[in-house]
Amino acid sequence: MMKRSAKLGIMLGILAVLIVGAIIQGVFFPAEKDAGLSEDGASTVMYAANDVAAENVTAISYEKNDIMLSFKKNEEAWMLDEEKAPNIDTDLVSAMVTAISAPAGSNKMENVPSESLENYGLVSPALSVTVHEGAKVRTYLFGNYNKTAKEYYFCDKAIPDTVFTVPSSSFEAFSYTLEDLIVHEKLPEIAADSITSVSFESTEGKTTISAIKTPTDENEEGYEFSAVIEKNGAEEEYSYAELHRMAEAIAEWNIDEFVTLNADDSAEYGFDSPSYLTVNYTERKEIEVEGTSGGYIDTDKSFTLVIGKADENGKYFVKTNEDSRLIYKISTNIFSEIFG
Repeated sequence: MMKRSAKLGIMLGILAVLIVGAIIQGVFFPAEKDAGLSEDGASTVMYAANDVAAENVTAISYEKNDIMLSFKKNEEAWMLDEEKAPNIDTDLVSAMVTAISAPAGSNKMENVPSESLENYGLVSPALSVTVHEGAKVRTYLFGNYNKTAKEYYFCDKAIPDTVFTVPSSSFEAFSYTLEDLIVHEKLPEIAADSITSVSFESTEGKTTISAIKTPTDENEEGYEFSAVIEKNGAEEEYSYAELHRMAEAIAEWNIDEFVTLNADDSAEYGFDSPSYLTVNYTERKEIEVEGTSGGYIDTDKSFTLVIGKADENGKYFVKTNEDSRLIYKISTNIFSEIFG
């Protein structure tokens, strides 16, 4: 009788251990043995983790690794949701919207206790994404990576007791910094012969050198070129050859390197007292009228380069317009070529 009781006690003890183990497995590692996985870890059932429709998303923001970025949709293009926003790669933002729209994963766990969320990394999430579909706003959290499913734990912040795993591609779509998303500015391509005037303005005054085109006959089939220089209100003749040399230098200009975004101290780069280089030129366009072939028209164009101070290597800090938050460097020889 004692032996039978001992055996019964041992069996009950083993059963208790198995039950506790099952509970621990279910609470802490449910995704590793979820019904959505076969024995070899392959997905047998897929679950849509939300009902977001990409075409209805009007704004999206995310927070990851201390990076916080917000975007809004302007007609068909995405733009940064802040003042003086630089142009960004709208396709990359569209890819983010697609990634967060009804991501399909291999696991769904319901009635998850709040105390278990920390085990999934959802108390301090690796990534938080807020989606606006008009007036409807929802925030989604990405937690730890599940090695078995090769997916990330995921939940709607407002419904934390339902946890999914979603593809790693949904998480990785939000791996960009603002610098990664920027579409960098360029200097315009200007043909030397199209330049009509060059102006340089600083705290010391303004100098403008202009080309003069004079017909040599009544039919205006030939022209004679000359130039004038105007400095602080006084005008005099100027060498057209010298103006053309400047124009050729401008035709070859280019930005050397990107320096920074969101410079807090404009004085550090000389933009507290900038200079301005303005190039006026013409751009030739073909006449496109039905029934008309050939012909062209010259349209007037203007571009102003904002110039800060030079660095220790003689390269100048520049901006492509007054309101730009992007600062670049341009080689100093462009200015020595232009102004001697």
